[in-house]
Amino acid sequence: MEAPKAPAKPQFTSESSIIVHPYRFPKDDQFKSPTWLLILVLFIAFFVLKGFIYISDEKRHGK
Repeated sequence: MEAPKAPAKPQFTSESSIIVHPYRFPKDDQFKSPTWLLILVLFIAFFVLKGFIYISDEKRHGK
């Protein structure tokens, strides 16, 4: 009789949400960036869009 095989290593699951799903790391060929770069890009985008959308009081002609 053969010795029982060790059970397969269980996959780590994330328990941070109601739905438990397997935790997967990003692939090596995916783009990765630090959080501060994302925040910087969002601030720049905010001020660029604000420049297009904002209407100053001089351009409103007293309305």
